[in-house]
This record gives sequence, C-alpha cells and structure tokens, in this order.
Amino acid sequence: ASCTDQARYRIKYNCGKKGEEEEEIFERDLEKSGHGGRQGHFGLMVEDCPRPTREPRPDYLKRESVAKPSIRVRPVHQGQTEGKVIVDFWIYGNGPLDEAAVSIVKLGRNRTEEESRFVFKLATEETDGGRYSHIMKGRAAMDDLACEDMSRYLVKYGDYASRHFSVLIVDCMEPRPTREPRPTREPRPTREPRPTREPRPVEKRDPGPKFWY
Repeated sequence: ASCTDQARYRIKYNCGKKGEEEEEIFERDLEKSGHGGRQGHFGLMVEDCPRPTREPRPDYLKRESVAKPSIRVRPVHQGQTEGKVIVDFWIYGNGPLDEAAVSIVKLGRNRTEEESRFVFKLATEETDGGRYSHIMKGRAAMDDLACEDMSRYLVKYGDYASRHFSVLIVDCMEPRPTREPRPTREPRPTREPRPTREPRPVEKRDPGPKFWY
C-alpha cells in the first residue's frame, strides 16, 4: 500500500440492480450512510502518509446551527382590582438580542393570542462568560386591574421562544368551597386480657437404679 491508496472504498453487491447506473447507486448509498461504517463503506489509512483532506460537505447535508434564546419568568403573579401588577422576565441568548422582537400577548379561549395591556421596558447587557453571551432584562407593568385581566399571558421573542405566566386577581377569584369535617371515628373496643394459664405440675422422674463400681 502507498500514499496514493489512501481513500474511501465501498463493497458492492449489484444483484438485482443491473438497470441502475453505478454512480446513482453510490450516491444514494452515500447519502443514506452519512459517514463510514454503513452501507459497505470503509476508509484506508496508510502509516507515515499525510492525512487526506476532507472534501467539503454538500449544501443539502449542512445544518444551520441556530441557538434559540431562552426566556425565564415567574409563573404566577397576583394583584387586586384597581391595583397594579409588575412582572420581571429575562431573555438569554448566545448573540445580540433584538428588542423589537419582544412582545407580551394575552391568551384567550382556545389559546388564541390577543393584545395585552402590559407596558414593558428592556435593557440588554453582555456577560463575561458562561452559557449565554447576552442577557436582556425586562419589566412589564399593568395598571387599573380588572377581572378581565385575570388570564394567562405569553412572553414572546419573535417565533423562536416563548414562556407562559398567569395573572390572578384576588378580588375576582371565587372562594374555595370549604370541606366538611370528616366524621370522627368511634374508638375501637379494647380487648379483654387473655386469662393467664396455670403452670403445669412438674413430674419427678425416677432416675433408675444406682450402680456402684
């Protein structure tokens, strides 16, 4: 073996495939395998020879690595009628974040998105390191709360990420039904003590005749 023999090889068995061109069979099997070790492909490496350069991957096999941002928000917030509720949320990303992509919508029946009365401010900062490179902090507020504002809401960052939270109005919540007290159980009857047995009489056994030697 020489350096020119370094290449990728394939074991073929074309029985029943005589009508197809060999190149079509090779391309189809290569697309199915994706890498060596399947469909009969193997590679040959020769010692003391430079490693062959890998051919660029075709465009249809490339994957776009898009890091989706992550949103964090407290799941439940409470308020009172004619009061105010404040919601803090954070958006984490591995690249610059667009403030125009942030929105807060109200979820109606059948999970339909409706316009909400939340007003929010945003501030973005870069991190020194870690899992995410950018953090966007937001603070949303809604004044003059009414019973119609008690619903589920959605913090969205474009079409990439979203997170739910709920707003509860204490004055509009129906009181929980009080449970009836459980009936007290009657005490179990105490068992009478078992009678003590009289000890059995001990019988003296005859040790038998004594022998003297």
